[in-house]
Amino acid sequence: MAANPGKKAAAEASAKEMYRRLLALRDEVQPSMSNNKWTSEAGVSTSFFTNMQGESKAASEPSISNLRAVLSVL
Repeated sequence: MAANPGKKAAAEASAKEMYRRLLALRDEVQPSMSNNKWTSEAGVSTSFFTNMQGESKAASEPSISNLRAVLSVL
């Protein structure tokens, strides 16, 4: 079965927007916290934010459990 290019593009755009919003929230709540410290405190992989940015490969949405973990730190 061929991948749906429209669905893939929408998922990438969603991941990038989620990344932008997470950083905005962090900057509002804890502006001095780095992404590495944030992921470390959340107990998720340091690639959590890199995967959403989509710089070196296609952006991907995080799992709900990782998203909850990261948000719980704030």
